[in-house]
Amino acid sequence: MKLSTVSPEGRPSAIALRSRPFACAPEVLLLAITAVGVGCGPAGPTVVKPPPPTVTKAKTQLGAPPTPARWSLNAAHAKGLRAKLDLGTTGLLYGGAGGVRWLDSKQASPVAAESTLPESITGMIAVGGGFAFVGESGTVYTTATALGPVTAKRSPPQPLRGGAAGKSSFLALAGDDILRSTDAGATWSKVTLPAGGGTPTHLALNESGVGLALLAPQRVLVTQDDGATWAALASPVSAPSASSSTATVTS
Repeated sequence: MKLSTVSPEGRPSAIALRSRPFACAPEVLLLAITAVGVGCGPAGPTVVKPPPPTVTKAKTQLGAPPTPARWSLNAAHAKGLRAKLDLGTTGLLYGGAGGVRWLDSKQASPVAAESTLPESITGMIAVGGGFAFVGESGTVYTTATALGPVTAKRSPPQPLRGGAAGKSSFLALAGDDILRSTDAGATWSKVTLPAGGGTPTHLALNESGVGLALLAPQRVLVTQDDGATWAALASPVSAPSASSSTATVTS
């Protein structure tokens, strides 16, 4: 192979070159060609990533809070119910532990009152176009509607226990006596009990005015006139003797 060139004096000259085979391995040559192709080849298309989507959060419009603020009871289920009042076509009114009240309208699911009474409810009556509820302490709470808020509170003249409601009266225990109220807890009077002694421990009265009173030791009284009068029932179990703490069953 000959190449033409120009000498420093300006005369053309020829340089003879001997060609020789490549000393590089084929793999190196392929790598070099590939590198040249990558480096010198035409540029590929430019990929443009789209911008991320814009998320717009909806603004929730909240109404003005109620004034004054109040608590609302959302009872999950009825439990510990201890008193019932039949309201006819309106449904059944229930009261119980913790002062809860429920109205079962028979046409829809039971509804709970939005507020509770200060104590457990042991009895209730309809009175004067409203309702009266007696608690375990003998305190009476009145409301204008079955599930409405308390409009009046009537505390008993002395500590009472075991309140119960009948047809139109309340009963409660005080020491060795049974007290009765016929004016929704405004006044209480002592009930005359049959001779025989004993300490009243439990009361039960229904909407018809029929009830029982359990006295210790081993005595049961019955009333059929809403607690006004009482009579003794024969007990199948004799009272324990002074020398034995075990009651004896007699035929």
